[in-house]
Amino acid sequence: MPIYTPHKEDISQAYVPWDNGISSASKKQAMALLETAVLAQDGLSFAALVKAIPWSNQTPEELIVAIRMAFALEAPLLARYLAEQGIKYHATHPEIEKIAHILAPPKATTAARSTKLDVKANQLWLRNNREAYQRKWVALHNGELIATAPTFSALAAAVGDIKGKGILLTQVS
Repeated sequence: MPIYTPHKEDISQAYVPWDNGISSASKKQAMALLETAVLAQDGLSFAALVKAIPWSNQTPEELIVAIRMAFALEAPLLARYLAEQGIKYHATHPEIEKIAHILAPPKATTAARSTKLDVKANQLWLRNNREAYQRKWVALHNGELIATAPTFSALAAAVGDIKGKGILLTQVS
């Protein structure tokens, strides 16, 4: 029989007939029900239980066990949901922090544009101006001359910080 892997919609639509809470005595029963769902490979029941359990009442260790159970059911979205609950209620727990960081949705970041086009423009400038700047140090940016000097030190001092600016410092040969 194929394993049912619940989707995000299953988590939000799940229902278990508890009065929006589990007593302290029922905490072990809740974890036992989760374990039973995992052993039966019943992802839908597991998702319903995950949604119904008030994770604010569970210990960090119980949340970690539930996250591992979600992985046993091959349900990474449920594991992420549980990790989010862990951070919400146990933000300073080191293992919860680690798991939540690993399971967090990917973040897109921007990077400086590639300087590959600058390299071609700089190479073209060097070919076209080789004779005029023979044995001199030059600073180029996108094929444009920024500065010249007789030594590297003098050129570096004239140009200043070049980190991340796409500036080429080279001696024309």
